[in-house]
Amino acid sequence: MKMSSANIHRTLVLTVMTMCAAYVAQAQTPATTPPPSQPAPSNPAAEGDVTTVTVFGKLKPPTSGLTIRTDTASSCGFMSGQNASTADYVRGAIRQQSYDRQTFSASSPFGDASTGFSAFDRSRTADDRSGFSGCSAADYGFAAGRAHIARRDTTMRDAADLFNAGKYPEALAMFKKSYSKMGYREAAVMIAKMHLYGVATEKDVPEAIKWFEDAAAGHEKVTPRPYDPTRPDRMSPKAEASMMLAKIYLIGFDVPKNPKATRKWFDRAYDLGFVPAGKALGDIYYFGYDTPRDLGKAAKLYTGAAEYSFAPAQYALANILYSGEETIKADPNKALDWYWHAARQKHPGATYAVARAYDLGENVKADPDRALSLYKEAAIGGDGDAQNALGTYFYNGQILPKDQVMARKWFEAAAVRGQADGMFNLGVMMMKGEGGETDHTKAYAWLTLAQTAGHPNAEAVLKILEGRMTPAEKAAAEALLSPQA
Repeated sequence: MKMSSANIHRTLVLTVMTMCAAYVAQAQTPATTPPPSQPAPSNPAAEGDVTTVTVFGKLKPPTSGLTIRTDTASSCGFMSGQNASTADYVRGAIRQQSYDRQTFSASSPFGDASTGFSAFDRSRTADDRSGFSGCSAADYGFAAGRAHIARRDTTMRDAADLFNAGKYPEALAMFKKSYSKMGYREAAVMIAKMHLYGVATEKDVPEAIKWFEDAAAGHEKVTPRPYDPTRPDRMSPKAEASMMLAKIYLIGFDVPKNPKATRKWFDRAYDLGFVPAGKALGDIYYFGYDTPRDLGKAAKLYTGAAEYSFAPAQYALANILYSGEETIKADPNKALDWYWHAARQKHPGATYAVARAYDLGENVKADPDRALSLYKEAAIGGDGDAQNALGTYFYNGQILPKDQVMARKWFEAAAVRGQADGMFNLGVMMMKGEGGETDHTKAYAWLTLAQTAGHPNAEAVLKILEGRMTPAEKAAAEALLSPQA
């Protein structure tokens, strides 16, 4: 079904343009099982110890300067072989000077006549017509001409203005003109996205893939820059196209899933300096996604992304080091250090891990007040373990005033995230009518889910609860656990 014009802008700008940001959000999931939740103090009840509670933005035209990269050369450093675009060719006239001649400029590609020197060194023989680094006079002239055209070209800006004005057919035509005239990869990426989602054209995933591949063409390796969480989608057009291709093949977006292609394009994006792609590759090898599990590769990739400040990679690496896995020895001190790095970036899981260290005095001096503060931060950030821990503080009246209503709310927050202790604790409180009304039906459902998640006391409490339930409550609980399609 085609999108309405009212929703097109939001779809492309908030969804398409931030697809990689969504992947980063997805990357927050722990790569390994986090440290166990904080055990709750004993609180015997009438039924026995088993029932005790346990814890829209605007599209912007390209802003990069007109510099020609010399590391994409085929013959002289201006071109990148058959995959070169006009934009690539244009982007090097300035940087070329550091490799070839100190005075090269697009305005005067053949040198300054007033100096008496031409574009070529006097030591060159008449038979050597190549100039410096294998570049001929024609190469310099062509680069200068392209730079002259690019400085005056407005096609990409015009396309962006049309897109932001909601004139999508006109924008698509202008993006294509921009790509045809200048070879801007940004234009190819936008054309691909419009085909991917059927905006101003029929939805055509194979056509989108073709455009993404054009945008991503030309392999190179770029030194990553530290990850900036305030700009999660900051990457080159080539890296963005590579990430889009990886996601398409990962989820099977109207094409068959292709793990090999997924790895290829994540690897390409990582080579292009997009740090989250390294974490994605690490997850593939950690979990063995259609490839043999390789903890060594996973740890190496996590380490690489962690060193460039990507918090999810820091957290994943810390989880491995916390307990050790396979050939990787446990190193709790180093794990805590990585947890701290990730926690400083407000990573909820890492913040919980640091809070737990202060709570239990693991590799740091115990500090209950600091632990509580960090538990709060992690709980508000959405970490299920921290939400359950905070619930135990309210339930038991530790540091915080005893408040069963608040305890039940935090246990419920943890439960809906699938945290086993939270599900068990919520079920117990519902069974007893603590912090709210007694609800045997929901209590049974939550305790059953806790049992499935492996909580050791859930089975015993379920037997107690079953003896109190009416046939109608049991039927209602079964309906909750087995919803009809």
